[in-house]
Amino acid sequence: MYDPDSEYFYKRIFLDIGKGFTPLSYLNESVFIKHLSISDYTLASEQESLIFKKALKRGIPQKKDIIDNAIRDGFWTEEDENFVESQTIFVENLNKSKGHLLLKSDKELHQETIDKETKKLNEKIHQKRNITNDSAEEYASRQVNDYYVVRSLFKNKELTKPYFTFESFSELSYTEVAEVIKLNNSHANVFSELNIQKMILEEFFFPYMFLCEKPTELFGLPAISLSSYQVTTLLFARIFKNILENTQDIPDKIRKDPEALIEFSNSSDSREKAKEHLSKEGASTVFGATEQDYSELGVSQSDLTGAKSLHQAAKEKGGSLNMQDLMNMS
Repeated sequence: MYDPDSEYFYKRIFLDIGKGFTPLSYLNESVFIKHLSISDYTLASEQESLIFKKALKRGIPQKKDIIDNAIRDGFWTEEDENFVESQTIFVENLNKSKGHLLLKSDKELHQETIDKETKKLNEKIHQKRNITNDSAEEYASRQVNDYYVVRSLFKNKELTKPYFTFESFSELSYTEVAEVIKLNNSHANVFSELNIQKMILEEFFFPYMFLCEKPTELFGLPAISLSSYQVTTLLFARIFKNILENTQDIPDKIRKDPEALIEFSNSSDSREKAKEHLSKEGASTVFGATEQDYSELGVSQSDLTGAKSLHQAAKEKGGSLNMQDLMNMS
């Protein structure tokens, strides 16, 4: 039904986002998965809070108590705890600093560092989650997932006849529950934020960009009633509309690549400063730039007097450059 290689893939996503539900098949029957709104998520959060309080009354420990005991027993340390906090901040700052880099080659090297440090963080977080898996918070989180499923599945497209009651869902076997969760996850993956961004950059969506200033103009609903997918659509439609209208010299090859388009827009000021630098008398290169970097800047390296990449210059010098060579190039 949802074939990413189909020319109708993004049109189908848009159609379902507009309707507010996704029709699928479960046990040879039609089932309609509601796209949840802020109201649904608020009710779920309230339900999770109630489950959490009941778990505490039953004597299930909180995460902080489990961590304190793990530190006392040597399964976790204060250093581990501090690492998760400091590494989280470190990775956030790495991602922020990437946006200030000009050259594509520098960004690629920087991303390698981000990936490496993120992996370290995720491994430590995974270790911590294994320790706190039986906490009251994790118990409440698992239980509220059942609440989401019951509130999401319906027998009719009007979304008035729930497919499950809480009682009938609780009577399902482990295998049956796994199948229902798999069904729900498959739907969620189709409507990922990246897929919605790609949908917005398809040609068929361009006329709708001008209807995204107000939610009632596109979806006919007040903001409070919008599904999370509709909110995401409105948000990124406005972002990409602004980028396409106000960013100069966007390469054709990235016009349908949301991540590259946002990155290109964020670095537009830096590109203009680099071009300004190159236009000044005697400024023929950007330090460390490769031929591909010049292309990304919208500059032909062949048009620059004396312009050479570090690789080219090093090759001409026999394989390496000294400090004076680098100073002469900058």
